[in-house]
Amino acid sequence: MNESKVQNEKKLLFELQNVSEKISDFISQGNFESIALLEKQRLKILKSFHVKPSDSGVKILKNILEKNKKNIEIIENEKLKLNKNFKKVKNIFLAYGK
Repeated sequence: MNESKVQNEKKLLFELQNVSEKISDFISQGNFESIALLEKQRLKILKSFHVKPSDSGVKILKNILEKNKKNIEIIENEKLKLNKNFKKVKNIFLAYGK
């Protein structure tokens, strides 16, 4: 792979990482409306890869995947905590309402 292709691949992977991080941020903020546009952008970046990625590219993609898995796990845990707290508050309000 020549140097310009390597540089282009690095640029695309960097863009992919940024878009994935923005998607993760929007998920954690509950801003789901903004995700669709970023997902289209992410897919466009992925489609632009026409050659097998280099080893460094694969490592970067694996790193992104791991970060996304961790972010999803954190979000799911936060959602569970919020649901538990909501149920407690709801029961307290229902008890006072009787």
